[in-house]
Amino acid sequence: MQVMTGHLSAAQCEYFKKWDTMMGLEEQNALAPRKEACSVRSTDRERQGQCCARMCAGSVTYVGGGGGVVALLERFDGDKMFEDMFG
Repeated sequence: MQVMTGHLSAAQCEYFKKWDTMMGLEEQNALAPRKEACSVRSTDRERQGQCCARMCAGSVTYVGGGGGVVALLERFDGDKMFEDMFG
């Protein structure tokens, strides 16, 4: 395992462990295997009821001193974002 993760910092390894744990918990309740989270388009998985596609953090609030974050998720609208950026 060290060969595959030796380039990662301790913080990155800790993040990956948490991410892997969360993916495992999600997988227990999902119909699709974990590999589909990265190999099937989110819009296709959304049609099957497996995820919410095109979501982004609309507003982020930092809470407490421990680095907690609360994010309001909104549906991503690429066309609107393009208009906002380039008028």
